[in-house]
Parts: sequence; structure tokens; C-alpha cells
Amino acid sequence: MKTIRLGSGLGFYGDSWEPVRAAIERGGVRYICSDHLAELTLAILRKDQARDPAAGFTRDLVPMLTALWPAASKNGVKFVLNAGGLNPNGAASALRAAFKTKGWSARIAVVTGDSVLERIDELRGAGQTLAHMDSGADIAQVRERLVFANAYLGAAPIVQALAAGADIVLTGRVADAALFLAPLVHEFGWPLNPVD
Repeated sequence: MKTIRLGSGLGFYGDSWEPVRAAIERGGVRYICSDHLAELTLAILRKDQARDPAAGFTRDLVPMLTALWPAASKNGVKFVLNAGGLNPNGAASALRAAFKTKGWSARIAVVTGDSVLERIDELRGAGQTLAHMDSGADIAQVRERLVFANAYLGAAPIVQALAAGADIVLTGRVADAALFLAPLVHEFGWPLNPVD
């Protein structure tokens, strides 16, 4: 029977990655699934991005992967991380630059599409109900105060990135479980659509 061992990466922005190194070196894992984001983290990343448009991803991404990549590449371990935050493309660029200085190569995929801030007016114009979940108040009442708006993506785009051969998949906001589900769907060929 085929088995796939997943290792847990970070549980929050700023968590220690030393236990991750042990999982890579001695745990027999095939994937490290790392959750860097919470809504508070996204607010922090938005402040970072206001100061530097190239920012907006977690600052621990590059140090973490430059520390862990030698062992991961040696052991055939892939990463699935939502450390891309509000700027997954910027995260990938920073990581590629860091790897280039070390002479390393990795296939880095980026998952985007979670940011809907720029689409709110379009969605409202298309008849979508965008209301506060608790009060039912229309989003128009707070539209000018919104700092970010992100939808939780599922496992499908991560599965596509893995199927395309990615060693590292960087995402923005995805459902926490998607980080772990995607490698399993990819490896076992599970369907993502519900059975009728």
C-alpha cells in the first residue's frame, strides 16, 4: 500500500523551523506543509507592503528555505507554503534570487487568485451579496476602510502546481487544510469533485 508522509512546517508567522529540519533529515517526509498566515499576519504584511511594494510576504520565508533547502533537496522533500501572503509573486522572486546566490535551482510555483480587494466593486455590480457575516451590514459601509480582502482558495491550484513538477509551491491565502490535502490528492490521484 502506498503511503505518503507529510511534515508540518510552521504553525504561525515566526514559528521555529528547527523541528522541520529534523523531520526532513530523519522523518522520512515527502512534503513539508507550512502555514504562515492568519488574518493578523495579513494585516502586518499589508503594513510591510505599504512601506515597500515588493514586500507583503512573510519575512521568514527566505531564511527558512535557505536553511532547509540543502537537506530537503538531498532527501527529495517538497514544500507547500502559504508564506506568499499578499504578494506570492514577490515571495517567489525573493526566493529565486536567494537560491541563485547559493547556486541552487528549484522549480518554484506560485498560486494566486485569493485577493479580491480590487474586485469588490465588480462583484457588487454583478449582484453578489457582500455583507458582514454577523451583522448583515452591506460592505459599502466599510469599503473605504478595507485593508485587504482575500478568499480562501482550496487544494486544486496547489495540486496543479505539484502536477507540473513544482518543488516549492508558494501561495497566498488558502484554506489551512488545503496545504496538507493537495499533496495527498496529487500523490493518490484523488478526485476533488464530489461524487454524485
